[in-house]
Amino acid sequence: MAPAISIVIPTKNAGEEFRHTLQAIREQEGPPPELVVVDSASTDGTPELAGRYGARTISIAASSFNHGGTRNLGIRESSGDLCILLVQDAVPSHREWLTNLVSPFSDARVVGVSGRQEPRPDADPFGRWEVEWANRFMGERPLVREVEKWDDFLALSLHERLQLAWFNNVCSAVRRDFWERQPFRSVAFAEDLDWSVRALAAGRRIAYNPSARVIHSHNRPAAYNLNRTYVGYKIVPTLVQTPFGDPGVYTDAEFFFQIGSLCGEVESLLRAQMAGSPRRWAFRELWTSVRDLGCSFLAATGFRRPRLGGRQTVLGQGFYDLLEELRTVEPVCDPPVHVHILVQALARAIGVFAACYYNWCEANGVVSAELRRLDAILSEGV
Repeated sequence: MAPAISIVIPTKNAGEEFRHTLQAIREQEGPPPELVVVDSASTDGTPELAGRYGARTISIAASSFNHGGTRNLGIRESSGDLCILLVQDAVPSHREWLTNLVSPFSDARVVGVSGRQEPRPDADPFGRWEVEWANRFMGERPLVREVEKWDDFLALSLHERLQLAWFNNVCSAVRRDFWERQPFRSVAFAEDLDWSVRALAAGRRIAYNPSARVIHSHNRPAAYNLNRTYVGYKIVPTLVQTPFGDPGVYTDAEFFFQIGSLCGEVESLLRAQMAGSPRRWAFRELWTSVRDLGCSFLAATGFRRPRLGGRQTVLGQGFYDLLEELRTVEPVCDPPVHVHILVQALARAIGVFAACYYNWCEANGVVSAELRRLDAILSEGV
C-alpha cells in the first residue's frame, strides 16, 4: 500500500491568493492527502477558506508562532506516514508535484526531501535572483545525500556543507517515524537546515528533487532583507558547524567606518544613475531609498566617503560581487530598477558583513554594548 500523506501549512492572513495553493493541492494526481492548517490568528477568513478545501484548522495565538515548533504541532495533529511541509504562498506548479516530492522515500534511508522553487511572474529582480541562485546552487538533477563519517562532513568547506545539508521547508517532506525521534527544534532561524544536519549526523539520507516544483518568491523591502541576511549569516555557520569567516575589521570603529564608506560609494553610484536618467529622478528621492533601510547605525556613520587608494574590504568585495550577479538578472536600463538593485545589494552586503563581524567578536569575547544593540535591531522581525 502507498503510505498515507499529510500536508501541513502554517498560515497567517494568507489572503485570497491562498486559494491558488489549495486548488493546486486539490488537483494533484493520486488519492487526496490529509490537509492540516496551523493558523496564527488570521483575521481575513483564511481558516474558512482552508475549510472549504477540506482542511482541518488548528488555531494558535500569533505570538506563539515558531518556525520549528509550529510545524511540529501541525505534524503531531496529522496522521500521514509522510508529512509534507508547505508555506501559504507556495503554489505547486503541476499535477505531479506531490508524486515527485514523495518518490525519493522509496529509499528507506531517506528521511527528508525538498523540492525546487520557481519565482513568481511578478518577482522583482532581487526576489528572482534569490530563487535562481538557490536553483543554480543545487543544480538540475535529483540528489540523495548522506555522510558516512562525520569527520568527512567537518572536513568540507562551508559551501560544500550547505550543499550537502540543503533542506527548505518552503516545500519539503519528512518521514514521520524519523521525525518522532527527531522533531524540529525551536531555533531562531533555519529550523529546516538544523533538522537536516541532525538527520545526516544520525546516518540518514536527505534528498533533493527539482521535479517537485512550487512557484514561490518574495518582493521584500531592503530593510527586511538586511535583517534576514544578518540573522541567516549569523546562525547558519553554527548550524553546519563551520568556523566563522574573517570580517577583515577588528574594532567597532573600523566596522562602522567601512559601512559608512560603502554607503558613500553607493551615494556616488546613485548620483551617476540620476545624471544619466532622461526621467530626471530627484536625488533626494533616490537617496531616501537607501537611508530608509531602517537601521539607525547607518545614519550614525555619517555616510562618509571611502579613502581613495584603499584596499578592497570584505564588505566592498561582497557588495560589488553581488551587484554584478544582480545586473545579470535584470539587464533593463531603467533607473528605478537600477536603484532597486543598488539598495538591495547594499542591504545584503551589510547584513553578511555585520553577521561576520558579530560572530568574530563573540568568538573572541569582545562584543561591545553598541554591537549588542545593533544585534537586537537587526534580529527583530525575522
